[in-house]
Amino acid sequence: MRTLKNRSTVLETVGMLLGQDSRLLKPERTAVRMVMLMWLILGLVITTGYKSNLIAFLSIPKYPDRPENVEELARANAYLKESHIPAYRSITSRIDTVTTELEGLQHISEHRKAFFSERYGTMLLIAEHFTAPDGSPRLYVARQNVFPHHSAWIMPHDAPYKPAMDRALRLVIQSGLKEKFMDDMLREAWQEIRLRKKHQKINSEKRNQEEDANNDQSNILPKPLSLSHVQGAFWILLLGILVGGKLRKSGNCFKEFEFPAVEALPVATEDVRRSEEAARGISSSLLKPFVLYAGTTRTDSD
Repeated sequence: MRTLKNRSTVLETVGMLLGQDSRLLKPERTAVRMVMLMWLILGLVITTGYKSNLIAFLSIPKYPDRPENVEELARANAYLKESHIPAYRSITSRIDTVTTELEGLQHISEHRKAFFSERYGTMLLIAEHFTAPDGSPRLYVARQNVFPHHSAWIMPHDAPYKPAMDRALRLVIQSGLKEKFMDDMLREAWQEIRLRKKHQKINSEKRNQEEDANNDQSNILPKPLSLSHVQGAFWILLLGILVGGKLRKSGNCFKEFEFPAVEALPVATEDVRRSEEAARGISSSLLKPFVLYAGTTRTDSD
């Protein structure tokens, strides 16, 4: 009977979770309530964990392993120290020096190297010169300081108030106010750098728009008259001069050419004279009837 109750409890719980039994929405048995509560808690934990990991995986960019302290930097370079090639082992003991911090940062941005310098000044240079407009930096600063970072106030040698100033400065450092002040200064500088970059971007966009507008206006407005606009008339004039010279030269050639003289034949002249007389005779004979007819008509009308 006990086994049946346990089996019934499990079946009822599974049926309720699957939505197959509506009368178990309000379970009366304690065992059913406990199984239901544990199942809901487990589902909530699994759902929350999966959702959080999914959001973190999709939203946070995945960076490669970054050495944050001296030990990690040494481990990252351990394969060079343990290499059996002497040239690789010599790289670990070689240090390159640069003249300026900006030059060193530019060098490590192009090569996979580490740069040692003052912390906050380096962070300002990274924010100003090696950060994208969206705020993503190309370089990063390790959390641990490789060299000790000392803080001091300038004061006269053997000043009587030096012990009191040392004690006050030590309290400021131990309380974390120094880091707070430096972080605030860095944040303000970063905001100024972002505003300056934003203004530069806006000004460059306005300048590009003005240049495009000027180019469009220059294309629309009529251009001033220049030699390139009237050179067609000069080409036509030159072509006319060349053609006229050719025609004149060819005319002189025809003028200089003389055709041979042809002697008139007497027979041809006599034939022409007879033809003219015959034509005059025919025309007079045709005009006489017309004149008579016209005279007769006038007489009848009178």
